[in-house]
Amino acid sequence: MVNEMEPIFTSKLIQACITCIKIINNSILAGVGGTIYIYNVVTASFQRRFKIFEGSKIHGMEINLADKQIFIFSGQKMKLIRYENDLKIFQENPHFCLKTGFSQRNLSTIIQG
Repeated sequence: MVNEMEPIFTSKLIQACITCIKIINNSILAGVGGTIYIYNVVTASFQRRFKIFEGSKIHGMEINLADKQIFIFSGQKMKLIRYENDLKIFQENPHFCLKTGFSQRNLSTIIQG
């Protein structure tokens, strides 16, 4: 019989609140605080992490597979990141400029064109 006070599953890799999660091919991207953690689905292993925001939690990600871009946003900040080599390289887009007044509903339009 399972003791109700003991958790059924425990994390061996990280113990923090995941605020956002997305899947790209064989990778899981988990937003934890201001950092993205990348896990391999096939091997069930941690791959790498990238610090995106300082002092802000990642609230969401929208992925553009065709252009290999990820639009990442928090409550007050946003970044457009280009990835390469199966998510081994993350580069911030220095030419990215977003007009104020965006809504979550039109994020796909923003990163596609």
